[in-house]
Amino acid sequence: FRSEFGENTEEFSLDFTEPWFMDRKLLFGSKIFTSSKDYDSSDYSEDRKGIVLRLAKPVFKYSRAELRYSFENVEVRNVDDDASAYLRSQEGQRNVGKVGFSLVRDVRDNYFNATQGSRLSLDTELAGVGGEIDYYRTVLASDLYYNPIFNNVFVVSLKAGLVEEYGRSDDVPIFDRFFLGGAWSVRGYDYRDIGPHDEMD
Repeated sequence: FRSEFGENTEEFSLDFTEPWFMDRKLLFGSKIFTSSKDYDSSDYSEDRKGIVLRLAKPVFKYSRAELRYSFENVEVRNVDDDASAYLRSQEGQRNVGKVGFSLVRDVRDNYFNATQGSRLSLDTELAGVGGEIDYYRTVLASDLYYNPIFNNVFVVSLKAGLVEEYGRSDDVPIFDRFFLGGAWSVRGYDYRDIGPHDEMD
């Protein structure tokens, strides 16, 4: 069970995890979630609710693969009156069904407080397995930790991604596009302030 409430964010989720599914070294997990976010820098609000099912298994030394399926209802609301025609066209509810696969190699010396090692991940999703939105998305990420002197730990993080529509969709919906900005990505910018912008801004 997890809940988070703030000025611009409300989140609630109920998680279940079985690490030895069917008496095998196979993790089964499920999650029911709902969230509401107000994006001050993007002139709209976003509500999500849905379910996630996943299976995960060690595949190589220090590596784990995961297969998952998610189905969610996403609503874009409170679009600013001065927004462009494109942003106003994103308003409303959409159902998104996605199948995803991820592969993670983790050789850090400590899971919670790493001082050396690395974590590499590849994550890919295909939307269109249920729902009304079609796109594919791939993200490759790397975190490198090293401790050159005393107790100082340096982390170098790299991330690259690709998302593109196909099939029934003419574009990728704004709620599943890439954005940067904020304390956890590029400091000095507002949350989600780096990315596609409304042409009228």
